[in-house]
Amino acid sequence: MTTRISCPRLVFAALWLTAASPVPAERLDGLWAKGREVLEPAGITQAMFRSLAVWSEGQYYLGYCGSFLPEGDVAYWREWWDNTVVPRSPVGAALLASAAGTYQRGLDDGASQKPSQEVCRRTLDSWSSDMTAANEQARAGT
Repeated sequence: MTTRISCPRLVFAALWLTAASPVPAERLDGLWAKGREVLEPAGITQAMFRSLAVWSEGQYYLGYCGSFLPEGDVAYWREWWDNTVVPRSPVGAALLASAAGTYQRGLDDGASQKPSQEVCRRTLDSWSSDMTAANEQARAGT
């Protein structure tokens, strides 16, 4: 029972940290190993966990830079996991809720410190590349 409480906290911490600084997929493997017993029964694979971490990081950027994007693009990326197993489990729903907080933090920061379009373009391009790489790894099953 204690493990079920501590593992999600570890996973939440990992996803929160990715919003603060990008973390290479390989560095998430240790966190995956510690949270695996909670994530796998929920249908969240290691590759999905990597994509989820990158996606979670991007939620801050979407909030911070969303004024430079079409609403449809923001909505697409905010709801990206909706049709997967992730929101159907308590741990997945909690991870998505954590990412919603990250998005709100980005909105708040963007409102108080208006970002430049150039900074947002570079940041969102980089995040998009990271997301593409994570998704390709997930499709390849690595």
